[in-house]
Amino acid sequence: MDRVGECRVRNGWVEAGKPRILKPRRMQGLETEGFSAEANRFFDWMTEHGVQMQALIQYGFQFRRSEVQEEYLHEDIREVSENVVREAESSGDVMRAVIEGVDDAWEISLLRFMIEMIQQSHEINIFDFKRHGLL
Repeated sequence: MDRVGECRVRNGWVEAGKPRILKPRRMQGLETEGFSAEANRFFDWMTEHGVQMQALIQYGFQFRRSEVQEEYLHEDIREVSENVVREAESSGDVMRAVIEGVDDAWEISLLRFMIEMIQQSHEINIFDFKRHGLL
């Protein structure tokens, strides 16, 4: 359970690596590195509940995350959120994202963000694969 008046800010990186080798159907699946068992169960839950992950499974994406630096702040969540977003915007790093969520499910929020980004870029990735003769 989150504590009133306390926010945890995590900083690290994630990567959804493009496949290096297309796998035979019977060997396809997702690989994760650096995530907890609970986060890995999230993928199983999504599959069981019919969430469309064909773009992820078909190409055998591998998900990785770095070690995470944590900072506890004793400020209002709105103030922390505004400061973190402002810092991200001023960094000039276009690959930086801010995800706000419940502490207990932070890894699941991170995975959901990654999956949504991949699903949104699915069409352009297919176009690129075809353009390079990979499909």
